[in-house]
Amino acid sequence: MFRLPIVKFFNRIFNRVTITVVLVALQVLWLLWAFWSFTAGRVWLNGALKALSILIVLYLVRKDENSAYKIGWIVLIGLLPLLGGALYLAFGNKAPAKYLRERMQKVEQAHQTELAQPEGQTDALDISSRNLSRYVAKFGPYPAWRDTAAHYFSCGEEMYPQLLADLDKAEKFIFLEFFILRSGKMWDGVEQILRRCAACGTLLVVDECFLDFLPDHALHTAKGLLGEGDLVILKAFTKLYGMAGVRLGYALSADTALLEQMQACGQPWGVSSLAQAAGLAALEETAYVEKVRALIAEQRPRLTAGLRALGLRVLDGRANYLLFQAPETLGEALRQRGAVLRSCANYPGLGPGWYRTAVRTGPENEQLLKLLAEVLE
Repeated sequence: MFRLPIVKFFNRIFNRVTITVVLVALQVLWLLWAFWSFTAGRVWLNGALKALSILIVLYLVRKDENSAYKIGWIVLIGLLPLLGGALYLAFGNKAPAKYLRERMQKVEQAHQTELAQPEGQTDALDISSRNLSRYVAKFGPYPAWRDTAAHYFSCGEEMYPQLLADLDKAEKFIFLEFFILRSGKMWDGVEQILRRCAACGTLLVVDECFLDFLPDHALHTAKGLLGEGDLVILKAFTKLYGMAGVRLGYALSADTALLEQMQACGQPWGVSSLAQAAGLAALEETAYVEKVRALIAEQRPRLTAGLRALGLRVLDGRANYLLFQAPETLGEALRQRGAVLRSCANYPGLGPGWYRTAVRTGPENEQLLKLLAEVLE
């Protein structure tokens, strides 16, 4: 049926979404009016609420939490100093509800017996190793078992032959984080095995979230293998576009049945509307992507040279991070000066003294080098 343009205009405005937004806004305004009416003239109440907001901000600054999450609440409290602290107490603390905590505790307690150290597993160890196993089993809790072994590799070169051997023995799954960003001895050997895995039906999962930082990323992607076997490639917007706190990623595969199963196993609202809108906007930022790649290509060698000039061992990289080795006390010394450096002590194959830093703008990199020089002198 034909409709006048003015009718179409009002139909677009007065729809369910618009009416819902207006009603929610009116409810929020009413609550704010009621709050300010209640606090008007009550100096002691205003002072208590402001003090609460200040304490909440100090708590958030010190809390080990996602930075984007903390900044969002700090900004909100700054805009609403009276109401912000109370809002955080009501909605901000992400601790599970009491009922959920009690259920979780019951589940954990039910599995405590499975984590107890079985008798006789450490009898063949010397006294020092038995004491260490007892300590780890008690405070880990990670009980020790016979007929198991762990091998420590001091560097990647020592690990490489074992890596190839383990890949060659894979039967069902291979989960591979893309840690090699250019062709060479290590990647060529790994690629040969991956092609054999694809041919024999082993599911290969490749993480390429950082690959897009390379100007020649198209030369190193595994997308060319998508039609050759069971392959899943993981991609994310959060790395290249710096979307901290926005969960937005996707998977590539030629196996449509596998993708449908993954979709069915995922949570109903896996990607928010805000994240989708941010992703669509990011795809239009081609100039930004080229600018980031150029910045990293320019600043990475300078930052690498600056770190090495301080006597630090730096591993060459091509993405937006640099891995380097420094004194184990560096992290704590920087924290005392108000700076935090990502420790890589929990990375397999590394240990205390390994750190990771992002390649940032020239002034920011110079500021980091200056601070490191002051701490290391």
